[in-house]
Amino acid sequence: MNNLLSDSFERDEKPESERDIEMGNRNPKDNSDYGLKDFFEQVKEIEVLLDKMSNIVHKLQEANEESKSVTKASAMKVIKERMEKDIDGVLKIARNVKVKLEQMDRNVWTLSLTMSSACDSLHPMLARAHYSPLRFAESREQTEAGVWEGHQRRPIKDVHDHVRSSCIYYANAKVIQQNVNFDCSALKKKLKERMNDFQNLRQTIQEEYREVVERRIFTVTGTKPSEEVIDRLIETGSSEQIFERAIQGTGRGQILDTVEEIQERHDAVMEIEKRLLELQMIFADMAALVDAQREDLDNIENLVQNAVNHVVSGTEALRTAKSLQKKSRKCMLIAIIILLVIAAIVVLSILKPWAK
Repeated sequence: MNNLLSDSFERDEKPESERDIEMGNRNPKDNSDYGLKDFFEQVKEIEVLLDKMSNIVHKLQEANEESKSVTKASAMKVIKERMEKDIDGVLKIARNVKVKLEQMDRNVWTLSLTMSSACDSLHPMLARAHYSPLRFAESREQTEAGVWEGHQRRPIKDVHDHVRSSCIYYANAKVIQQNVNFDCSALKKKLKERMNDFQNLRQTIQEEYREVVERRIFTVTGTKPSEEVIDRLIETGSSEQIFERAIQGTGRGQILDTVEEIQERHDAVMEIEKRLLELQMIFADMAALVDAQREDLDNIENLVQNAVNHVVSGTEALRTAKSLQKKSRKCMLIAIIILLVIAAIVVLSILKPWAK
């Protein structure tokens, strides 16, 4: 693009495969995706991974529901290990998604630079055609003669062809950019849904853990515990002091199962909480990446729209220039005919062939 539509209109003698470096080596047959093939593939891969996360959320919700009715420490330990394994799987998926988002971010950034370079190379010629069509037409007259300012130039037909191809290019780029916007919006929505799923799961686990602890204390002691007592047990996991009187009255062996189950539940909740917080941080990083991509995409949208506007106005200016060129030729032809007629009259008046 830079070589074909530059201000000087110099003929590019490079092979086709080496042209338009600023445009990402554009080739309509091979690179119709504008270098975004990897981007769209990564979007699909991320959507699949987010769907896998959704399935794991359902498994974790079912395991948490199952844990509410467990009264044995051994059974609670099995559920704890299963939930930890599922959350580790989610963490692995989340890290993979983050890597892919970083790759997407680089692709979007590259597209932004490409479009910016393309617009910068296109702007000068179209601006000259737009603001001074007469001079542009005159320069094209000299171009068709073959020399202008000591350099070989492209004929105006080629200029029109390249501007027309630019119109097609930027129209396609606008469609591609809109597809990128749509995919990013859909991806951001899915990402937010998964974030909310795990936030809700974390909150549900905390609330239901509190309810289970309250029920266990009431079942063993026969009295409803205060909020302070529940908070202390949730924080420390130690319940022997709370059940001291019950142990003395009922017997240590019968209460120990409840104490162990509460301790195991406490350990499970704390470990799950730790992993979910780590997952939340990864989600926050991913959300920041998607927001950064949105800024780059907005920039690309502005670049593409400006380029489309310049190409459209430049095309009109080229039409005006061509029209002026035709008028200029017509005037020159009329002037030549008039001069020939005058010359013929002068010659005839001097020779006076009719006098003989």
